Amino acid sequence: MPKVGSIPRSATVAWSSSNEHSGLLAAGTVAGAISDTFDSTSHLDVFSLDLQGGAELPLVGSLACNDRFSRLTWGTKGVADGSLPYGLLAAGTANGSVQIVDPGRLISRHDAPVVATIDSHSGPVRGLEFNPAVPELLASGAAESEVFITDLTNPSTPRVVSPGAKSPGPGADISCVAWNRRVTHILASTSHNGLSVVWDLKLKKPVINFTNSANRGQRNSVIAWNPEVATQIIVASEDDAFPSMQIWDLRNAFAPVKELTGHSKGILTASWCPQDENLLISSGKDNRTLCWDPATGEVLCELPPSANWTFDVQWSPCLPALLSSASFSGEVAVHSLADASATAGAEETGADGFSVQEPHAGKPMIRAPKWLRRPCGASFGFGGKLVRFSHKSSEVTIEDVPSDTGVVARAEQLRAALEAGDLAGFCAHKAEAAPSERDADDWKLMEVLCSHDQRTLVLGFLGLVDPNAPPPAEPQAEAAYEPQYEPQYEAQPEPVTPATPEPQPPLQDVNPEELFSQMAIATERQMSQASELDAMGAAATPPAPDDGASPMPPEPAAEPPARAGPLETAPAPDDPDVSLAMLNGNFATAVEVCLAQGRVADALILAASGGEELWAATRDQYLASNKSAFMSRLSAVVHQDFDRYVAESSLPAWKETLALIHTYASAEALQGLCNLLGERLEAEAGDASAAVLCYMCAANTVKAVELWHARYSEQSAGAAGGGGGGGAEAGSLLELLEKAVVLQEATQIKDGYPLIAEQLTAFAELLAAQGCLHEAMGYLVQLPPAETVDDPAALLMHRIHGANPNLLMAPPPVPYDVVHVPESSAAQAGYQPQAGYQPQAGYQPQ
Repeated sequence: MPKVGSIPRSATVAWSSSNEHSGLLAAGTVAGAISDTFDSTSHLDVFSLDLQGGAELPLVGSLACNDRFSRLTWGTKGVADGSLPYGLLAAGTANGSVQIVDPGRLISRHDAPVVATIDSHSGPVRGLEFNPAVPELLASGAAESEVFITDLTNPSTPRVVSPGAKSPGPGADISCVAWNRRVTHILASTSHNGLSVVWDLKLKKPVINFTNSANRGQRNSVIAWNPEVATQIIVASEDDAFPSMQIWDLRNAFAPVKELTGHSKGILTASWCPQDENLLISSGKDNRTLCWDPATGEVLCELPPSANWTFDVQWSPCLPALLSSASFSGEVAVHSLADASATAGAEETGADGFSVQEPHAGKPMIRAPKWLRRPCGASFGFGGKLVRFSHKSSEVTIEDVPSDTGVVARAEQLRAALEAGDLAGFCAHKAEAAPSERDADDWKLMEVLCSHDQRTLVLGFLGLVDPNAPPPAEPQAEAAYEPQYEPQYEAQPEPVTPATPEPQPPLQDVNPEELFSQMAIATERQMSQASELDAMGAAATPPAPDDGASPMPPEPAAEPPARAGPLETAPAPDDPDVSLAMLNGNFATAVEVCLAQGRVADALILAASGGEELWAATRDQYLASNKSAFMSRLSAVVHQDFDRYVAESSLPAWKETLALIHTYASAEALQGLCNLLGERLEAEAGDASAAVLCYMCAANTVKAVELWHARYSEQSAGAAGGGGGGGAEAGSLLELLEKAVVLQEATQIKDGYPLIAEQLTAFAELLAAQGCLHEAMGYLVQLPPAETVDDPAALLMHRIHGANPNLLMAPPPVPYDVVHVPESSAAQAGYQPQAGYQPQAGYQPQ
């Protein structure tokens, strides 16, 4: 399996601990091994990591030494302040000395890279480590249970102290020392006699020691702290009879909490990953390098096996996934965790008697390491859900997070108005906050349609209420009037009908003399009074005085005659033709003579006495003689011919036309008349805003929604062309849907929804994205059943039902084609596993 890089020698190694130089690796010739050429020299070298892969690492610095090395460690002393850019390198030799080397000098080929030499130990220094939090402190351990702390505040003059008194009993070689990663003044050491000691530098004494009660004489090789749990430590045994690693919790140091068994022979080295506390790597005399999950005791993967013992494995402190392994086969290899496989090869016995394993392609690591896992994450789900997690907790949190609170607030306001039946109040609020006068008019008229006094309010909306009109008189019991038609929506309690007129007396009960005599007499009276005033003014002018005569004061002007009452008029001249016709009962001739003389009042009075036909003919002749707008309205009211009046009325005066038909037309004819007026406004005048008001009065939801939809399409196209944001488009869509919903709820006519099915579905999807599933489903159920299986509304309804099945009494139709997949011939013939496949225990093929 390919490696990141390699060094062709048997050496103990140390990674650079500084981020600035994380790609440097120090290698010192290991004691107790000899090369194929029997070379007995010793070198301390620094190599640079080459990530090209597989190549020999380039040498950047080398130092010839007299002694070989048992342990190396590389600290960050001086990196922070720049006094030692590469830090310090400590090398424990086989003769008991510790050499302090400046890697910067070594790389730059300086004559004196060795800063100091410490000769405090009497045997091989196998335990050596810089304090990761206090880089001036160096811990070392050697023979006779010697553990020392060296203060390198001044590297050239190190100061060596003891952490405390030795443990009682015979001395033993210290095999490993380790600083606690969480508590900087705690140090642990283990020895070949199986005793592990925890030292407290503040107290300057050991605080606890422990050993395996089941195998007190075991030979410990490694001790390492959990990088996250301050009280958890692992101890490895290189005893072939007891090849295991024990995890201890010092809160109860009487027995280990977990034991990791997987090596067949003693464990020589182990390293706890500093970036992931759930990764631990170990190597043993069985030539295997295993990666463990210490929490579960499970082997996650295995590195390619070596041909000889691997005596040193170390994780890179700054480069996740990289680790080094040094073996007695004469190679230091740098691996990436991607090189690991989940299975190992078959074990074989080499010619030298050692057990070796041939690598083969295996599965990758069975779980991702911590540095590849997200420390936190979040994802939006359907229905405005947000799913989030954090590495600090094992819980997954699901919560509602609306992204557009404005849409949610408006949807909730509309729902509250519908549930409370307060559509009029909702319309009034929308009219006050409308962005344009056109929208305000729409909402004001819908407020009128939602009320119970529609006639008065419609006239008020049109601005045609007479402020001086007296309130309607209370009807007398004997003169009670029964309307000739039923209100269109009287049987429904909630629906609101279009504006209908107050009941008017039937035309046959109108007194024609009172109606027309007042109009004609008033006209003649005005003409007569004007003539009399002119004559009186001329008579009151005094004549001019004669010469020499004294002027006389003028006579006071006569008082003008009193103004005639409503039914009073000047006496008509005596016409013998009229009198003769009356004496003979010929009212038709008398009427004809009066009309010819312009005596309209006399003609109407005579016609009223001459029978219904003469009266109707005289009335129609009078109405036809005047083409003014007022007479056109009066003719329409008299003849109840509102269809003709609406078809011929002036479109600029559409408000007067709408008011007239609301006042006098019957409920049965009102809708058709409002529709006719709206069609004329839309087709002839191109006034869509006025037309939609007429359609609303007609309860024509289809046409009203159609015009609103056309306006919404124009606004959406303008927003897209002008670079407007999605907020403006969402606002226009919401305005369209609010109007359509309120109008159709007010009239209880739901014919307009199919016209805006696409927009209604988009709005429902917008509500569902904000978590308003109830409101979204309420709109979708207003649409007709889907005609195709891939209908967007049906798909959305299916998703909403899946998120909350309680919104519908029964599941909606499945919006997918159901395809029956027949069983394949291979399945019918029986399941045949692939070559080399072994089914799990208990597995039964289908």
